[in-house]
Amino acid sequence: MTVVVFGPREFSYWHIVPSVRSGQWVTAYRTVLGRITARWLHVHFMEWAGGVPINPLHPGGLEPYVDHTRPGIDRVSFERNGEEIDTAAVAGAVSVIVEAHDQPALSAPPPWANLPIAPALIRWRILSGEKVVRDWETAVDFRGLLPPAWEFDRVYAPSTHENGPNEPGRYRFYLARAWDANQLPNGDYELDVSVSDTAANTTTMIVPFSVIDWIPVPRRRAGVQELARVLLPRASATFHLPRAEGRRDQHARDHL
Repeated sequence: MTVVVFGPREFSYWHIVPSVRSGQWVTAYRTVLGRITARWLHVHFMEWAGGVPINPLHPGGLEPYVDHTRPGIDRVSFERNGEEIDTAAVAGAVSVIVEAHDQPALSAPPPWANLPIAPALIRWRILSGEKVVRDWETAVDFRGLLPPAWEFDRVYAPSTHENGPNEPGRYRFYLARAWDANQLPNGDYELDVSVSDTAANTTTMIVPFSVIDWIPVPRRRAGVQELARVLLPRASATFHLPRAEGRRDQHARDHL
């Protein structure tokens, strides 16, 4: 359901069954817009500006609002092709990922009670001792504009999933994608990660890591046995190599 006010702003409510019709005038604090569906038992409130979704808790937005909760950082990792890399040997192109969460200042009722939400702001920088070698960069900023659905893959890392009834979601964010660690000289560094909410409550985490020389491992050519395991039907459990030049085992020939 969408409520249009004077100007470019619109407000929408999700998970409700409307009790008003499209185009009907409503009175604040008096008109009942609808009732929350039994399946969801909670409502989402969204603000739109010129068709663009924005956080309704932006400065000058929905108020009064007080938030004393503090976001948390669950894990920071360096990954390549979905595999985590040892922080003592970071090299080549890697994705830097933080898993983080926040708790809503006002919890929904069960089965959605006390489930995590995403932080509003995520930043990172790199230190070498007391020296800043890469200054603060913003990876995520939900304090104003919210990303459209087609940008989710740019913001959220694989294995992210939303909350379910009595099931907390998991929120993994890209700090950097395909970042070339060897832009830095070999040595020891610290990754400084900061997560905040719309009320500026902030949590930080320092992750030591070391950059080493990147030596690509050449891909070796697959042998006959490996090709057989890939190319033969699954029903064929065995494959015999030729016993002599120009001669092929009958069992192998029957399966080719």
